[in-house]
Amino acid sequence: MSSWTLYVQESGDEWPSGGTSIIPRPQEDLDVGLNTTQQAIQLADGSLGYYTPETKTVKPDLQFTWYMNDEDFKDELESYIENHDFIKIVTHTGKEYIGRFLNLQSKWLVGESPDEYMITVGFTRMAGSD
Repeated sequence: MSSWTLYVQESGDEWPSGGTSIIPRPQEDLDVGLNTTQQAIQLADGSLGYYTPETKTVKPDLQFTWYMNDEDFKDELESYIENHDFIKIVTHTGKEYIGRFLNLQSKWLVGESPDEYMITVGFTRMAGSD
């Protein structure tokens, strides 16, 4: 399984040159869509007009999911949330996801041996993110 490189932004808005951590690729597909911010408005004649604000589109949050027996990895992700770290993730294809981890859910899969966790984190994408 290939891995991704995770960077935590340093003071002065700089990214470390060598990466902060190597993380495994998520094991569930990602919804990497795009949403418009325009709004349909019904005009006096009954037809529709469209209002488009200055920010024309937004990228939805990503949900990363891993199945693993590594509690240290879960603790690492929790620390990024607790520290409010600004994160850049570079994928195996070179895509860059820039933003913050917002939440983490961890489910202990007690029927597995060795014990495994299903770890799901929400990641909000910021400006400059793929």
